[in-house]
Amino acid sequence: MEQLRVLFWGYDETAKSSLTALLSLSNVQVVGVVVPPNRDESMIMKIQEIARNTDTTVYCPKKLSTDTEFLRTVERLLPDVYIVDSYSMLIPKDFLDLPTIGAFNIHPGRLSAYRGAHVLNWALINGESEITVTVHCMTEIFDSGDIVLEKSFKVSFLDTILTVFDKVSHVNRELVKMLVSSIFNGTLERVPQNEQYAKHYRVRKPEDGMIDWDMTNIEIYNLIRALVPPWPGAFFCKDGEKIIINEAYPISFANNSPPGTVVAKSSNSFCVITGSQCLLVKRASCMDFSFGEMLRDTD
Repeated sequence: MEQLRVLFWGYDETAKSSLTALLSLSNVQVVGVVVPPNRDESMIMKIQEIARNTDTTVYCPKKLSTDTEFLRTVERLLPDVYIVDSYSMLIPKDFLDLPTIGAFNIHPGRLSAYRGAHVLNWALINGESEITVTVHCMTEIFDSGDIVLEKSFKVSFLDTILTVFDKVSHVNRELVKMLVSSIFNGTLERVPQNEQYAKHYRVRKPEDGMIDWDMTNIEIYNLIRALVPPWPGAFFCKDGEKIIINEAYPISFANNSPPGTVVAKSSNSFCVITGSQCLLVKRASCMDFSFGEMLRDTD
């Protein structure tokens, strides 16, 4: 085999890095790029541009489970492997059976502990200091196949979801090259996931970002940095208005005021008592609060 025939599936920022890495390899022929039909067009356009700049055909099947025409198209492409990064729909068994070597998904979390959706946001919310990106064999069940590669990186206390995505993009480029090299060298090993530690994370909704001032300042800080724009943002409600916080930091400050009370105010920040210690708010959609004000909805 002189070249590995790869059908790539994916669409977002990390997928752009993975696809670019694949296209840079002389021993890889990307025979097509498959994008999901249920994602924002502006995000899809970015990966379409990368593909079309290299004369790579882009496919957007609407429903894989009933699209026999696209199944025949993939058969004619003669893929050796699928490499999947952020494809948002389940790939049925009929499709998974087509590549001669296998189908591999790049998952932005440690498996089996971080299965499911929005796992990078969940990892920050959980206060993880390290994140592992996992390459695994694909099955008909999301995130359940054997692990073939892993690579971890440190998460600093100041990282946000944006900087974490940047780090994942860098790791994905390395993993793509490692995967291709392992396939050519015949050194790819498959390790079953440990079901004892399996945990599935659900899709997050905008309302999940609501701040409870009874949480600790660290918990609130983690929620805020996990949901900075373009994510919906962590927020609290005051007199019926939704206030989004985009930048805040936990500080040590002892005070007997109830959680949610503004205990300090300056021209460009304010401090709120939480369930443990205090939160210094630097950027929010409204900063006009007074000393002693309670930042909770009034009934």
